[in-house]
Amino acid sequence: MSLKDYESWDFLIKELKSIEDLSSLERKRARKAFQFLKEELGNGFPKRIMKEKHPFAYHFVNRSPWTRIWLTWLASALRELKKQDEYGMLLNRIKNTKKLFEALSVLKVAYKFSKTGFSIFFDPEITVNGRSKMPDMVLSGIQSSKIYVEVSEMQTSEKKQKAFKTGFRISKRIIRAHPR
Repeated sequence: MSLKDYESWDFLIKELKSIEDLSSLERKRARKAFQFLKEELGNGFPKRIMKEKHPFAYHFVNRSPWTRIWLTWLASALRELKKQDEYGMLLNRIKNTKKLFEALSVLKVAYKFSKTGFSIFFDPEITVNGRSKMPDMVLSGIQSSKIYVEVSEMQTSEKKQKAFKTGFRISKRIIRAHPR
């Protein structure tokens, strides 16, 4: 096994069998999640993220069960939101290395609103006092009123960014040192 192996959805699906501490139900859900993510993100996505050092690369090479459970959640959230207006705008942000963390914040909030019955329109262009603005989403569904939502999250701390990069470097070295 090498880092190149993780550039393939098929490899990611096959290697689910060898991840200990995943129940058969979690494996089945993860397999379906990877198939959905392959359709949504594209066949070449794993190769691109490894090259670009997209934050998802860490989730792909880290074989801990929690990463497969998290990717299953991601697929569930995207599947739920796929029916919403301008879903493609959110998906494009998720694919973008620089916009991923912002997109995940929006995804979390939108997923919760969608599960409670709101209709969502992503990245609507609106005019406020003669100025063009683009909130993250507009919600509708309660008494026909619209609610404009701008999601904000504190920037990832330097310590967290360094820890993430260190974890990724360690994972890469382990993979290179212990091929299957």
